[in-house]
Amino acid sequence: MAVTAKSFQLWRARVAPEDTVADLCRKAGIKRSTLGQQLVRGKVAIGTVVSSARAYGLNPAQELGNFDGYRDLPTGIREPTDAELVSQVSHIDILRLLVARSQDEEEAGREVRFELAPFPHRNSVRAWIDAVDRGELRQGLAARAGMLRRIYRRSSLLAG
Repeated sequence: MAVTAKSFQLWRARVAPEDTVADLCRKAGIKRSTLGQQLVRGKVAIGTVVSSARAYGLNPAQELGNFDGYRDLPTGIREPTDAELVSQVSHIDILRLLVARSQDEEEAGREVRFELAPFPHRNSVRAWIDAVDRGELRQGLAARAGMLRRIYRRSSLLAG
């Protein structure tokens, strides 16, 4: 989906009235030609809105709520659960923290600091799905994607 160029320009003027389109592109990491083409066509990509909002330190979901077709988006926002937050830390980093806390008896009770692996980590999507899945999410996604039929057919061919 996209937003209209006119609504994007109005939003941009409200968010960064002093900045030019070139300033916006530089801050958001968008090519000027890309945004120019979108404006000429009359439709600005959602990715452009999200990148622009982030460039100005704004919540992308909240800002998308300013555009037709996305007005109800901010109402669905909720804080991540503890399980979701922990899912975004790699297992190696969690183990490093546990070892660091258990080995240094003199520093017990003090804050342990070290660099976390860059986000997202290699298994972050799988870990997040595990954190939010009550048991039916993975099966439902696989069924909707037709994966169960393919897996069943492949296993039947191998067994037969």
